[in-house]
Parts: sequence; C-alpha cells; structure tokens
Amino acid sequence: MIGVVCAHPDDEILGMGGTIARHIAEGESVSVLYLGRGREGGQQVEGAVRAAGALGFSPVFVGDLFPDNQMDTVPLIRIIHAVEAWIKAHEPHIVYTHHRSDLNVDHRAVFEAVLTATRPGYADPLQALYSFEVLSSTEWAFDYSFRPARFVDVSQYWQEKVAGLRCYESEMRPFPHPRSFRALEARAQYWGAVVGVEYAEAFEVVRMIE
Repeated sequence: MIGVVCAHPDDEILGMGGTIARHIAEGESVSVLYLGRGREGGQQVEGAVRAAGALGFSPVFVGDLFPDNQMDTVPLIRIIHAVEAWIKAHEPHIVYTHHRSDLNVDHRAVFEAVLTATRPGYADPLQALYSFEVLSSTEWAFDYSFRPARFVDVSQYWQEKVAGLRCYESEMRPFPHPRSFRALEARAQYWGAVVGVEYAEAFEVVRMIE
C-alpha cells in the first residue's frame, strides 16, 4: 500500500498526481488521507472524490476534518492520532507528505504529524518517507530548503495528472500564478530536464530503509 497524507484536497494532485498514477499503473494500491476539507463550500472535497475516480486511488477523510489554514491552532497530538489511526488501518509501506518548510501552516503541521506518526518503533518500519512540493506554498517560503534527491519519471502519466487537476478547477489560477496548468507543466518539465526525461515529479527523501 502506498500512502499519501495531505492537508487539503488538491495537494495530492498538485504535488504528485503523476506519481500516484504511475503507482496505480504498476499495480500498487494508493490511499490518500485528507486531514482538512479546504475552502468553505465543500468544492475541494467533491473534487477529491472526482480525482479519486479519475486516477483510481482511495480517498480517506478524517471524520472531524481540521480547520482550513488553522491547523496550527489544533493540538498537534490530535493530528498525530488521526494519522496513526490511518496507518493502523491501511499499513502503508511508503508514505508521501508535505515539505517541512512550506509556507502554508497546515502543510507544516501535517508534516510534523506524519513524522511523529511514522516514527521508528511505533509500527512496522516504513520502507520510505518522502516529501513533495506544492507550488504556491513550497517555493513561496523563499528558504530554498526543498532539496529533492528522488525523481519520478511521469512522462507517460502527465495526462492523468492533468485530468486530476481538472477535478479541482476552482483551485486553479491563470498563468503566471504557480498553481496554473502552464506553470505546473513547466515545473514538471524542469525536473524532467534535470534528470533527462520529459516530465518528472521531485521528492525530498526524509528517510529510507533498504
């Protein structure tokens, strides 16, 4: 089982939609845990359900979704317990989540919760824990601390990522906003050029066991 832990619906596609599609194409099951519902109105939750159908992953929503852009007001232990319960239920061997230095406070809280919930000795050791970038959050921290060492070739899965993004049309912005179709494609092409493929998604390795 591949696990993805997100603060908001749309983060999973923005950060690693192509990688999710590739995992599924290669026969892996993917569970995506959403700890918040995003903006008021429920559009992002509806988008998550559509994206799950389009790509083939299983969406999991915390029963009492945490408040949007206010997770820093919630006791961290509550978020940790939500992640621990999901881990116990789904037993992922690889987990992806946000970067520790994202500008978005919810992303940072989720990273801390995941890091604690996946601590060695708590459950079966993870094979790997990775952080992904979310454009309009990771790079806007301006600390340049996202340093990927793992790159996934998503050239064959780019259209699946685009299909996932279209499920969140209300969250997309016109170029040159980084959360635009054009900017996201340029970013994937940039990471692809770094490693010699057409499109790639980049991940920071938090830890890995071999």
